[in-house]
Amino acid sequence: MRPQATTNLSVEEIKHLFYLLTNDNENNIHLAFTLMQGVGVPQVLYQEMRNSRYKRYLCLKMGLVEPLQTMDILRLSNLNMSHLPQSIGDLPHLSSLDVSFNALKNCPESLGNLQQLKVLHLQYNQLQSLSATSIGQLKNLQYVSLVRNQLQVLPPEIGQWQQMRELDLTSNLLQALPNEIGNLHRLVKLQLRNNQLSRLPKSIQQLQHLKTLDIRYNPLPPMHIQQICQWLPHTDVRF
Repeated sequence: MRPQATTNLSVEEIKHLFYLLTNDNENNIHLAFTLMQGVGVPQVLYQEMRNSRYKRYLCLKMGLVEPLQTMDILRLSNLNMSHLPQSIGDLPHLSSLDVSFNALKNCPESLGNLQQLKVLHLQYNQLQSLSATSIGQLKNLQYVSLVRNQLQVLPPEIGQWQQMRELDLTSNLLQALPNEIGNLHRLVKLQLRNNQLSRLPKSIQQLQHLKTLDIRYNPLPPMHIQQICQWLPHTDVRF
């Protein structure tokens, strides 16, 4: 974790920064962050620096993470982000992260530092793969949404998500699931609708707490669907 920034700014200088931050003009807000990169972050401005998604993004982008370090829920949706800054890994207290509805093609390795993360919203991005290293470190995840991305495969490291309760992979390009999916013993809802799956691994039968499995709009043969229903007799299998 980065140490808290100190600053020797005068009262008048802090007032000027506050004026820039509270201005509706994004150029002025950006200028305030740029100025603080060189002089530090006055603690009196922390609240103002985290009161909008855009400002929270600038905190990460410019490495001024101190105002965010006590937050447990961080929303950065609808910002047209093409990448998530590495500094996201400097927020170890996060339990929920929402970066949905952006243009992310990958996630930084530092995401794996968020050991307390339980909820992760990644839906409606352009993700083509997941980092095996960082994903495997997020062992406390309970809910993940990856709806409407471009994933073709999932890394075996998702088997580390043993606290997972709900996993939504709707509308990707998945052609197969790793055998390690069977390690998600607490999973109650698995949504695989609208992918390119022709088979599910036999390990799926290990998901004995699974209440809902949505496999609609996949090229699964009828005989295999019947087998899946036999594997999971107490699950609502939607096909």
